[in-house]
Formats: sequence, structure tokens, C-alpha cells
Amino acid sequence: MYEIENLILILANLKHFELDAVNSATDLADGQRLEKITGRLVTFNFIFLLTITEVEQVLGGFRTWFWREKRWFVVYENAALFTVPRFAQTHCIDSFQRPFYSTCVDENIFINKITMLELSKSLVDAKHYFPNVRTLNIKCDVVQLENLTFVIDINRLEHLILSFPIRSSMLDVHKLLNMHGIRKLSIMTDSVQLLEQFKGMQFKNITTLEIKSENEFRKAFNVEQLCSIFPLVERLNVKPINKETIIRMTDGFSHLSNASFYLDLVTWGETAAWQVKPERALYATQ
Repeated sequence: MYEIENLILILANLKHFELDAVNSATDLADGQRLEKITGRLVTFNFIFLLTITEVEQVLGGFRTWFWREKRWFVVYENAALFTVPRFAQTHCIDSFQRPFYSTCVDENIFINKITMLELSKSLVDAKHYFPNVRTLNIKCDVVQLENLTFVIDINRLEHLILSFPIRSSMLDVHKLLNMHGIRKLSIMTDSVQLLEQFKGMQFKNITTLEIKSENEFRKAFNVEQLCSIFPLVERLNVKPINKETIIRMTDGFSHLSNASFYLDLVTWGETAAWQVKPERALYATQ
């Protein structure tokens, strides 16, 4: 703590300060002591990784008039003491639960920080609205678009992740994918079944495509259909994949500017050769 105190005193013009401390942060978790050295700061954020036994006693030092006036709120969660909204959770799974130990009484400070929502069940019991969600991860096939609009602003979505088994028609997913703001699609499910659902469709708004599967893409995989469904893809990330399919994908996506692939089986000789001449990774498959 003495080093921090001296640092702030030396930097007379300091207005914005952020502190990240690991393990030896016990003496830093003192609201009254921090109050004495941070009064002239405009913003002050910190995260201390430490185990606290008397949590309410520690938080009491951050509940004074000084901290309330500054609107510097503090949370203790998962063995970390930190300020919010700076270090608040950005990821919510199914339903929102505010931190148990907190000096903040306004739950909107936490809700407004959520940018990624993961849904593994229906939205029937949804009680909160998340205005700043940009990424939606759907892990069940019972999410309805009508219900979704009561939880997030779908017009602000930028990234859609599909992680659920493909069993039936996905009309609501089709509608979501046609939202102009969605530029990135991550497919974490059976891509073959998904192509069947999307047959004859085009989603020209998707410029970033990520495909991750438990099984390597086979030679029979309909790459041409994939390229037709997503004709304007510029960034591509696929794993796992074989070398032959890499060529078909790089040739098929005519707007591709950035691509990354994960190969499950690569010999030591291939690795050594690619380190010398990376272009051989492609040429050797043609």
C-alpha cells in the first residue's frame, strides 16, 4: 500500500487510475485508507485477487459517503474484490443474478454491463431486459423470436452463436440471421444438418464465419453450398479440417481476406516444411 500511496502523491496531475493486484493485495482492501489518497481522482478502478473471510466488514469501508458520492461501487465475488461497472461480469447464462456481496444497490449497473447472453432454456421465466447484449449464444431449440424481444434488443445484435442440436425447423433462427446488424455467425453444432436447414437461402450480412465441430470436415462436405449461403464472408475460422477442404473453402469464398484453420493430423515433416515456407501448407494439397 505504501508504494501505491507514494505513486499517487508523486503524480500530482493524475486523474484516472486503475490498479490490478494479485495475491499480496490484502492491505489494499482498505476503503478508508484508499479514500485518503484517491480524493482528487476522477476515475479509480481496481481488482484485487484475494480471499476475504470478513467480507461485510471489508465492504463497510467502501460504503462511506465518499464512495457513494464518487459512485465507485465495490463487489466481492469469486475471490476477487473489484469496482463496478468496470470489472462487472459481461456474460450472463440464462437468468441474471446480482452479486451477493456488493456496495451497489442499483442492479441496472450490472445488467447494463452484460454484452453476451447464453440461453440454454426457454425464455418463459425471463425477468430482466439486457439492452446492451451484442452476442447471443443459443444452446436450445425452443427459443422463440417473439419472446426474445422481451429480453434483448435484437436490432443491436452483432454476433450469433448456434450451439444446439439441429432437430427441426429453425424459422426464428432464419429471421435472426437476416437481421442487418448481425455480422458474425459461430456454428458450434452439426454443420451438415445446418446446411440442410439453410438450403436455398443466402445471408449476405454475415462477413465473419466460425465453424467448430467435434468431427473433421469430410471430403463430401458441401463446401460450395456453404459458400453460396454465406457469399460475402471475409473472415473464416474452421476447426477441425483437412487440407483438401481448406483449398475448397479458400477458393469458394471469393471475398475472403483472413482465414484460420485447425488441422488435427499434421506430420512432423509437414510442420517443419511449413515453418520454412508456409505457402506449402496450401500448395501441397493441390
